[in-house]
Parts: sequence; structure tokens; C-alpha cells
Amino acid sequence: MTKFQFLFIGTSLSFIPLTVNAQCVATQDCATLGYTETSCNGGKGVKCPFGNKWACFNTDTCEANGFKFSCVGSGFVSGIGDSCGNKYKKCTCSTDYLWDDTKGCITDPCAGYITCEYGCRGDDVCGNKCKVCLSKICDKVYTGCTCIQYGSNGTGYKAVCYYQQGGRQYSTTIITTTYLGECQRYASSAERQETNCRYE
Repeated sequence: MTKFQFLFIGTSLSFIPLTVNAQCVATQDCATLGYTETSCNGGKGVKCPFGNKWACFNTDTCEANGFKFSCVGSGFVSGIGDSCGNKYKKCTCSTDYLWDDTKGCITDPCAGYITCEYGCRGDDVCGNKCKVCLSKICDKVYTGCTCIQYGSNGTGYKAVCYYQQGGRQYSTTIITTTYLGECQRYASSAERQETNCRYE
């Protein structure tokens, strides 16, 4: 074989196309796919379709981020805001229960006690709440005042206030004047005025 023939053959071989057959085969190895657990707590996970391994939901991550209350049971009404693994950071509590950041909804130690405007009657108190409230009793409470024109020629004015006492309504004059503006000021300032009040 001459050098020319060898060169020609070598050149020809360089034009033979190279065919590569590549096939993509999905793995069926559970561990490779992320299924590494033999079981999940409470069945909270997904079973590998190719074996007996499981991929478990990481409920610990939810609790580490503050999602630790299921908001069900005595004293609980519902969850508040977002949830993670069916748990919440905070819950709505029913009547006579109050929220505790550590325990959730707990029995309100002051259930049955109320906030009183004038203080407590007796020593049965819980925090700033009372079992029985004091009542405010006044001898006279003006329920309304008005200016009335009087005199033979209608040049005078009197501020008349009304009040209830013993189940009956009374009226009293608190000022007489010749000036309507003055009468109106007195009537306005006397509105809801109370006298001889006590708390029982």
C-alpha cells in the first residue's frame, strides 16, 4: 500500500459519523428519591412507590417556627392566621378562657367577675374585676335643663332643670336672668348634674 492510499483511507474514516445512543432511565431507588425513613410519626409522610421507605413531613420545623397549637379541644374555638402542619401560632379562645403563649387556651381564673365603673362591693375580687359592683346613688340627677321666658312682658329668662326622685319627676329653677345667653350657659352646665351621691 502506498503512502497516498494510506492517507486516503485515513481521511475517509474521519468522515464516518459517530452515533451515540443515550437513554434517560428514571431511578427507582427510594433513597435516591428522598424516601429514607422506615416509618413516619402518625403516618405523616409519603410512601415510596418502589419500596417500603417513607419521606416524612418535618413537623419539627413547624413547631420551631412557633406553629405548635392545633386549636382544638376544650376552650379552643379556631386558629388565627397562617397554619403549618395543621397547627397555629395562636388560637381564639371561648368564653371564660384566656390565651397563654405557652399553654394555649386556659381557664380564666377571673371567670364570672366583671369590671365595675365605681369599684367592688365587698372583698370578692379577682385582679381588677369584681364579683359584685358598687352602685352610684344620687339624691338628685338633672335629666334635662331648658330656658323658659317669663315675666309680664317676657323680658326675663329662667333655667329650669328636671330630675327624678322616688319614682316621680320634679323641676327646679337654678337661675333667673334677663339675658338669654346667660340662661343657656347655666342650663347647659347643669345638664346631668348630680347632687348628694354615694356608692352602695
